[in-house]
Amino acid sequence: MLGRNEESLVSHEQAIALEPTFAQAHLNCGVVLRNLGRDHEAMACFNRAIAIRPTIRMPISEGTC
Repeated sequence: MLGRNEESLVSHEQAIALEPTFAQAHLNCGVVLRNLGRDHEAMACFNRAIAIRPTIRMPISEGTC
């Protein structure tokens, strides 16, 4: 992502549009949203990732949104 959060967000949203059950894209979208300070939206993405794949590994800091 390296400072290109908006571009990254668009890419992850496109991936989700193509494959809504791609848990990693939801997780990555959450990380980007967290980086942008959009914590509530980030948490929704994290929750969707977990709902799709309960065993997905979450970055430790992301669980504190």
